[in-house]
Amino acid sequence: MADYWLANNFESDSLFKLCYVDKTDEQEIYNLFKMAMNELSLKAPSVADAQKILIKSILEKMVNTELDVYAGMRDIDYNLYPIDRDDKYRGDALGFEKIFMFYRELTDCRDGSMIFYYDDLPREEAEQKFIEHILEESKIWLDSHNDI
Repeated sequence: MADYWLANNFESDSLFKLCYVDKTDEQEIYNLFKMAMNELSLKAPSVADAQKILIKSILEKMVNTELDVYAGMRDIDYNLYPIDRDDKYRGDALGFEKIFMFYRELTDCRDGSMIFYYDDLPREEAEQKFIEHILEESKIWLDSHNDI
């Protein structure tokens, strides 16, 4: 969240500290977050809104080649996308199903499992195709979610 706020021209002492705090010190993160919110006169976003903001930030970094696609998707999958969603397909609650589909294929490709797309290509080439599709779908998702 701190990175997002700084990228959107919010500034406060606590916000700057939050960017550099030891990420394992959850109590310090919580305290600085609350202080930054007060300094900026902001209301805390709901959990769902915070997840969307962080997902958007990760996708933007992936698209801008500031973050490895696999690492970014893994972070979204394991840390941000709630497992209790009532999705028919993984990611469809956020319009994310195609991104997750290609992420699943990328994961299967990397671990030697059966893949459904590009199974006629060598694994290295198929992996690149999946990464390209994830980036394409991420751009589409970002373009349609400007309001976040």
